[in-house]
Amino acid sequence: MGTKPFIGLKQLLVFFCIGAVVGGCSSAKIAINVTTLPDNPLTDPVQTIALINAVNVNIAQTNQFVNGTVVASFNGSTNYLVQRSFLKMESIFNNGQYFQAFDTAFSFLPKTGTFRSNTLPVALMIKACRAAKVDAIITIEGYTADIDSDSEVRYSTPVDRTYGTIRVPYFDGEQSVFMKMLFRAYSCKSYEGELDFQTLASTQVSRSTTGSSPYEVSHNMQNAGSILVEAAENIAVDFANHIGPQSSSISRKIYTKGNDQMAQAYGLAGLGDWNGANNIWYLLATSNNLTIAARATYNLILGNEVLMNFKEAYELAEICKDKYGMKKIDDYVSVLKEREGEIAELRRLFPSILL
Repeated sequence: MGTKPFIGLKQLLVFFCIGAVVGGCSSAKIAINVTTLPDNPLTDPVQTIALINAVNVNIAQTNQFVNGTVVASFNGSTNYLVQRSFLKMESIFNNGQYFQAFDTAFSFLPKTGTFRSNTLPVALMIKACRAAKVDAIITIEGYTADIDSDSEVRYSTPVDRTYGTIRVPYFDGEQSVFMKMLFRAYSCKSYEGELDFQTLASTQVSRSTTGSSPYEVSHNMQNAGSILVEAAENIAVDFANHIGPQSSSISRKIYTKGNDQMAQAYGLAGLGDWNGANNIWYLLATSNNLTIAARATYNLILGNEVLMNFKEAYELAEICKDKYGMKKIDDYVSVLKEREGEIAELRRLFPSILL
C-alpha cells in the first residue's frame, strides 16, 4: 500500500505564492503622506490673512471653580489668551507655507464681539481689508473659559501597625479647563467685507495628580495660567486645521517581491525616495519576466501618483489593464482621478502651497 502524501499548511502557502502571478503574497500596504483639503476652506483663493481680536473683554469671562464653587475670575487675561491663539495660528499658517498670516488691530474696529453679537459692519470690514492689504480677515469675537479644580481624599486598605490597624489617606486632585471661542472669517475679495463663515471652537484640557497631603496636591497641580494657555493654543490648532490644508497618511498597495531589485525598490519607497524606486521599476518594467514586468509597471503607477505625474500614471494603468490583464486597475484609476482633482483644488484655493 502506497503512502499518501501529506502537505501541511506552510507548504500550501508556499505553493499558493509561487502560483500567483501578481498575487497577494508578493504585495503589501505602504503608507504615503498626502496633503488634503480642509473641512471648511475659505471661499476665495487666499494667500494673506489678518487676525483681529474683536472680543468684548467686559463680557468675556474666565471663572475658576474649586469643588463647584466660584473662587476667582481671570477676566483680565482674555486679551492675552486670544493673543496666544493668534500666535499659534500664525506659526501653523506661516510654517505650512499656504497662508501668510499676521495679527493686527485697527482703532476704527470696535471690540464689541460676543457669542450673540452681530457681524462687524461691512463698511468697516472693507476699510480694514484695504488697510491691511489682505485676502481675508479672521476675527475672534467670542470667548469664555472655566477652570475647575476638584480634590478628594481616599483611604488605603487596612494596614497593620504595631499600634493597631490604620488606613493611610491619599489625596487626589484634578484641574480642567473648558474654553470656547467664536471665530469669524470675512472676505476681502469676491464679497469684500462680508462674512465668509463662522464657527464655534471649543476644547477641554485636564490634569490630575496625587499626593500625601492637600498641600502636596496643590503644589503638584499645574497653575491656572499655564493650563489656560494650553487650551487657547489647542483651539488655534483646531481652527487652523478647519480652514487650512491637512497632512494625513493613506494606504496603497505595492508589490514588494519578485527579485532583489524589486525588494531594493520597495526599500527606497519606504524611505521616501520615490524617484530612486521609480528608476528601478522602469528598468524592471521592460523585463522578459512577465511577472516582474507586471508588478513593476503597477508600482510605477503608485510612484507617479506620489510624484503627481498623473498623465504618466494613467498611461501605465492602461498597460496594466491591456497587457497584463489586471482587472481591478479601474478602481485605482478612479482613486487617481479623485486625488488629481483634490490637488487641483488645493492649488486653486492656496496659491502659495508647496506640494
